Amino acid sequence: MPAEVEFQDLGMVRFLQKLTIKTKQYEKKHKEVIGLFSSVVYRDIMSHFKNETGPDGKWKHWSFAYTLFMEKIGKGGNKILQDTGRLRQTFVPQKYRTSDAGVLFYNNAKTKGGFEYAEHHDKTRPFMWLSDKGAEDISKNVLAFMLEDK
Repeated sequence: MPAEVEFQDLGMVRFLQKLTIKTKQYEKKHKEVIGLFSSVVYRDIMSHFKNETGPDGKWKHWSFAYTLFMEKIGKGGNKILQDTGRLRQTFVPQKYRTSDAGVLFYNNAKTKGGFEYAEHHDKTRPFMWLSDKGAEDISKNVLAFMLEDK
């Protein structure tokens, strides 16, 4: 049997009514809402490349042999995973799928038509993840949308 809660405070009743309306608007305008936080996702993923970090800390360094190779060809100062920048540049925040579980942003480089090495790189040096700060910023954006008076 479902629980029933009755609020006596008119302010709380109005707030819950407004929240119900906004939830229905969210369902109809999910692309707009995703647009609100896609820039956060983009910024967050770009920072992973800039800071060379995964969810567990700094990326694994190049092997000694690869370091020597990169120095030999004049690219010894390159950042990890950024030889040409192609992997980083293939991520665009408009690439996402929705499901009942949420929103999945993806990088075309990791798809069948992408680069064969992209999936391997994301396993050894994760770049497609959302930081706690990114999740917090998204929560703030969605909450602001839910609470705005429109």
